Amino acid sequence: MRTGTPRGPCPRFNFLSIGAWAFYQAMWSTNLYYHLTYWTLMVHVMYFSIDKSSPNSRLAVQVMQGMSFCGAFSVMLAYSFICVFGSQHFGSWLDWENALGAYMGTITAPRSLMALSAQKFFEHYWPPMALVLDARLCSAELRQIYAGWSKKRGFAVAMGAFLAYVTLWENVRALPCVVSRGRGRRAEPASGYPLCGIAHDVRSFHPGQVCTGFAKGDAITIYQQPPYFRTAHVLAKLGIPAPAAKLPEDLFFLTFQKAWCILVTLLLWRKVVGPLFSATSEPVTSTRTTRAKDA
Repeated sequence: MRTGTPRGPCPRFNFLSIGAWAFYQAMWSTNLYYHLTYWTLMVHVMYFSIDKSSPNSRLAVQVMQGMSFCGAFSVMLAYSFICVFGSQHFGSWLDWENALGAYMGTITAPRSLMALSAQKFFEHYWPPMALVLDARLCSAELRQIYAGWSKKRGFAVAMGAFLAYVTLWENVRALPCVVSRGRGRRAEPASGYPLCGIAHDVRSFHPGQVCTGFAKGDAITIYQQPPYFRTAHVLAKLGIPAPAAKLPEDLFFLTFQKAWCILVTLLLWRKVVGPLFSATSEPVTSTRTTRAKDA
């Protein structure tokens, strides 16, 4: 597999545009990497770095293309979901975003509308557009790479790979592995938890930037959503008595959000990526191999 040398203007532009943004934020705003959004941006960077014309890249593309596509659209849909209801709750999108950033610890001062609009477009809406362009402009290579695959197999691998790394993110994010010692001093990992080493390395790159928002409550509180999403409120509206065992307050919220993201991502995948699957295509061959056969 050859990486780092994507061929054609589209893969190069996608790689450079997303990669430049992701690495800039990694240097100056490392606490953003507590969010699935930025983990997913790094998946896009890795995918767009692959040279699809190489015969050795077939397995990598089969895994990374679907993971990147499902990740891009799931993140976009999840953000759009909380964006609509959060904006309604706070009265405006800007007020909700600033409240969310302050609660999560990712900002120290309110952001302007122009700066925030550019940031959120690049984080959540440009990657899906880049993946659609990639599927359209690199369709010949992708058809050969997916030769012999059914659509069911393709989507199962795509969504399965995406859910696997989301599960990793959730476990790393939730680990109580960092004790902040203040700006300029190194954070120390707690012991007795799996993946603590990974969490420690990720979170102590800039010890002064420790995001604690994910430890401050359920998803409704963390993402500053309206209280009518809470389990107790939903059960009361439905006329269902509260069970003896206390249910998580974000149970209905997360269940609906995840179901919405998976369903719509499936429909978009079938529309954009599905046509690339054909059992009649032949596996990709390198330019060197083709020339040798012609000779």
